[in-house]
Amino acid sequence: MTALVIGTLKMHDPAWTSEYGPRQAALVEKHNGRYLNAPGKVEKLEGAGDVPDAIVVIEFPDQAHALDWYADPEQPPLIELRQSGASTDLFVINAK
Repeated sequence: MTALVIGTLKMHDPAWTSEYGPRQAALVEKHNGRYLNAPGKVEKLEGAGDVPDAIVVIEFPDQAHALDWYADPEQPPLIELRQSGASTDLFVINAK
């Protein structure tokens, strides 16, 4: 069953993105994942919560691949880099 990793980001300092983007893309590919969305403006349709600056959706073949991606030894420095300039909520869900 396909798994989706969904992240919402509130940017504080976007300086980290130029280094992070290519490194994270390679790590996603290493674990057979692929990005399902392109960067762009987020528009709220409903709700009272804050609008994130970015939403990221990554598809993996299954939850095991998604969890292996997150647990990869290359991931901690990328997480630290991302957290240096953004607040992030990250979720993994099963999809059909």
